[in-house]
Amino acid sequence: VPDEEIGKHLFWLSEKLGRTPFSVAFQIAAIRELQDGWEEQFREISDNIRLSGLSISDYLTQNGTGHNA
Repeated sequence: VPDEEIGKHLFWLSEKLGRTPFSVAFQIAAIRELQDGWEEQFREISDNIRLSGLSISDYLTQNGTGHNA
């Protein structure tokens, strides 16, 4: 997956792995040597998902985000 496309698949991968989007983004950023701080864009939504008690796909559906889960 090209670097610029990773975010489009991140939520699906997060749910399959049972990890928060930020956790997966952090690991991807380290492995792919992406720009410092790239993963930070996923921190807030990860916190919101965790606090909601919903699955990632349920949270994204309920909140109408444009991300693919």
